[in-house]
Amino acid sequence: MPWQRAYEEGKKAEFIGSAYWYYNEKRATEYLYTSYPLTSEVSHFYHLDSIPFKFNSYADLKPYRLLINKGLTYPNTLWQAIKEYEIEVMEATYTTKNLQFLLRQRADIVVLDEQTEREYAKALSNSEVKRLVRQPKPAFVNQGFLLINQHNKKYVALFNSALQKLISNKPYLAQYQDNCSSISTQ
Repeated sequence: MPWQRAYEEGKKAEFIGSAYWYYNEKRATEYLYTSYPLTSEVSHFYHLDSIPFKFNSYADLKPYRLLINKGLTYPNTLWQAIKEYEIEVMEATYTTKNLQFLLRQRADIVVLDEQTEREYAKALSNSEVKRLVRQPKPAFVNQGFLLINQHNKKYVALFNSALQKLISNKPYLAQYQDNCSSISTQ
């Protein structure tokens, strides 16, 4: 299901909420955020080795076609740079197609979190993977939260309490962070 549809469906009373989402002000008016993130994701810019791109600031994107995904959250600073530097943007519905857009040269640069890129790269041939370049400097870092809808407020405290117990368990937390995502425990 596309992200935006999952977000809208999660508002319905028959669901408790939707996961996982990065913070933004609009979502905070429509859902209740839990106290602890489920994920902390580092996103990078990816491009083909034939593109002479070096990322220091968002202004460096100006001469390129940047692929973004509908329904995903990008930092306001990126949106501001897109507007200020008139960066050409292409939109795709599914992140599963991002690397194919690069390989078919329908976009010059895509942004993916590290874990997603690793998973999608598994479907590529060795020669295709060798053509991909990940910029070392992160494009941005986001934390993903479980959102509880307004119909199920009681689950916020329940979730927060249960997750606090889990992250207080040091062996469990270490295993989670090794296999899933680094998360903030403050």
